[in-house]
Amino acid sequence: LLFTGQTFAANKYFSASGSDSGAGTIGSPWQTISKLNSIYSSLTAGDSVLFKAGDTFTGSITVNKAGVIIGRYGTGADPVITGFYTVPAWTNVGTNLWESTAAVSTLSTCKIISINGANIAKGRTPNSGYWTILSRSTNSITDATHLNASITNWTGATVVMRKYRWITDAFTITSASGGTLNFTNTGDATQAGYGYFIQDDVRCLDQVNEWTYNTSTKKITIYSVGSPTATIKVPAAETAIDLNGFANITIDRITMTGFNSYGVYGPGNDGTVVKNCSFNLIGNIAIYQYASGQDASNCNIQNNTITEIGSMGIYAGYSSGSTITGNTIIRVGRYPGMGGNGDVSYCGIVNVGDNQTTTYNTVRAAGYCGIRFDGNSALIQGNFIDSTNFVKDDGGGIYVYPQQTGPNDTVTYTTRIVRDNIVINTLGAIAGGEPSSNHSEGYAIYNDGTSPDVSYINNTAATAEYGTFFTSTDRTVVDSNTVYDCKRGLYVVNYSGYGVENLTVRYNIFVAKEADQYAAYYEPGAATMPASFDA
Repeated sequence: LLFTGQTFAANKYFSASGSDSGAGTIGSPWQTISKLNSIYSSLTAGDSVLFKAGDTFTGSITVNKAGVIIGRYGTGADPVITGFYTVPAWTNVGTNLWESTAAVSTLSTCKIISINGANIAKGRTPNSGYWTILSRSTNSITDATHLNASITNWTGATVVMRKYRWITDAFTITSASGGTLNFTNTGDATQAGYGYFIQDDVRCLDQVNEWTYNTSTKKITIYSVGSPTATIKVPAAETAIDLNGFANITIDRITMTGFNSYGVYGPGNDGTVVKNCSFNLIGNIAIYQYASGQDASNCNIQNNTITEIGSMGIYAGYSSGSTITGNTIIRVGRYPGMGGNGDVSYCGIVNVGDNQTTTYNTVRAAGYCGIRFDGNSALIQGNFIDSTNFVKDDGGGIYVYPQQTGPNDTVTYTTRIVRDNIVINTLGAIAGGEPSSNHSEGYAIYNDGTSPDVSYINNTAATAEYGTFFTSTDRTVVDSNTVYDCKRGLYVVNYSGYGVENLTVRYNIFVAKEADQYAAYYEPGAATMPASFDA
């Protein structure tokens, strides 16, 4: 009688050798993700959905109850959830051009494919570098040197443009006339003198393994000398696990691969835990935790391995109380035109909520920033960042930008700490960028937009265009850092007259390795350092 009305957590088991007519027990497991989706609403908070180790399951999970755990059972490799479809047959449609004999998915786009397990870029014209925008309007660009609609009409293809150093956007070409391409532009205006290229058109294919996807026929075309013999896989689903608005979901020791947009999709979902998982070959973002107007809180993303992602590794957005720790993120946003639009795409980690910790992560080979943060009471500690900012420019291995800008005394935060990090090889990306520039703007540690109230302590930065960079700031401490082999070790700019106030620089080692490097550089220059400096 004491236990009347109580419910107890239950386990539901899935095995590739099971049967959907089974009982969902360990002795009679279910087989498919379709079965899981059909019974999900009958689960209870605290229940576990367990996939058998070593097995592979095809499809997308749609969460339909809060508080459920998604994990594994048995021994061996973590279970795999995949959205990939293997192309079975090809038809020759031109010299060295092979099209899938049938449609490969029902999706409106194809953002990533696998060829023998490798992430291969779409075909593009030109094959490398950028053509130059000679003139522009809001919704068009003109380049009479390379464009002639009477010879090659690019209508229906995609134009990829460097709008600013830090923005690379892609838009569908709606029409073409002469040397002009027209498109529907969103976001920032296009600028003359910057670069662009064309993709998503079969006429861009002229190198082995370059590919394009026909959004009408849903077929893929690849450049191959002879019928393709490689194993070519295309995502047939957008998302591995859609949290569908439900809170307190835990995902543990699951491998997710071959999805067009997301690994875990949870905008505005509180209490999400994603740990010990692997994400590979995801077209947009591996773990997505924020959407505009949907603040998530208390997410915990730890000890995951994230590789070959089209645009971003982890996007926590304005998630307050988030913990992102111990993750390894490698090769994210590394192909221009294959990441998302806007200024935060091509990043390893984006975490700009209050009371957050981003600690002990490894980010290597991210096309833009390694870690981008903001918010009150942020701790960025013990991270290793290597080889970033090679697709977009004017970013940092570790980068902070305030939600608002203005005179320093109008923007305040509770203290943020960036300490014990190692940041190397912040490369920068000149090609297609600011036409008047002959140098990159890759910053190892970048305190941008007058960001105040940050303490940088005991960090190591090396081999970047610039080491530590401050565009005006207030109540900021630079303490016990080592900066080596950068054009400017400590670089401080009085940005738009906002002022540099209460900047404390002490106990650091700034090493100018070459004769043309500076240990410290203040701009605009002066005979003496500003009185507000305590150095």
